Amino acid sequence: MLIRDAVAMTGGLSNPRKMPGKAWGLPAAGEACPIGSKLALVPNTVCSDCYACKGCYGWPVVKAAQERRLAGVKLALDSSLARGLWISAMVRLIGREAHFRWHDSGDLFSLEYLEMIVEVIRLTPETRHWIPTREGVTVRAWQRKHGSFPENVTVRLSAAKVDTPLVAVERMAQFYGLPVSTVTTGTPTCLAPQQQGQCKDCRACWDPTVTLVSYRKH
Repeated sequence: MLIRDAVAMTGGLSNPRKMPGKAWGLPAAGEACPIGSKLALVPNTVCSDCYACKGCYGWPVVKAAQERRLAGVKLALDSSLARGLWISAMVRLIGREAHFRWHDSGDLFSLEYLEMIVEVIRLTPETRHWIPTREGVTVRAWQRKHGSFPENVTVRLSAAKVDTPLVAVERMAQFYGLPVSTVTTGTPTCLAPQQQGQCKDCRACWDPTVTLVSYRKH
């Protein structure tokens, strides 16, 4: 598949300047971000002041790209043939990227969508994938149906509230058997604030052995 055809089919990848590689972003509101859209209305949640709803994410060109990606996913979910083509296109675009992030905006809006993503992950074994998510119900449904996630992906559950108590975070990690993340008004473990807002050499988010990553409140 040609790159131009893969871009046309999927809407193309995003390229956040903070990240060490490419990413994938959907709209940060509405059907593409179910729990986030609800939490956005609740004070002191991580979504009530979502970074993906401001800054460059508000530019028309960025929003249009996110909508194209969502349209491509919805079309892929309509049939097994379209699903296979979308998966092949994503594999082509990711190529041999060393690190890849799913959802610098948006989230896992359905089990079927997550299943497509996992198939892309299986077909890109040289890439280390990271899926940050608040869609715990979808993640749990996948675990019950399929078991463990592939070894080359870190699914990291995100706590909903700013400054979530450590005991609650640990409980979430134990329940899902997955690493987690939080947002704090204190001192974060994420090094980006000390590194011009960039990951640079840090890959903690992609590392499944790093049980907890805390981010500074934007």
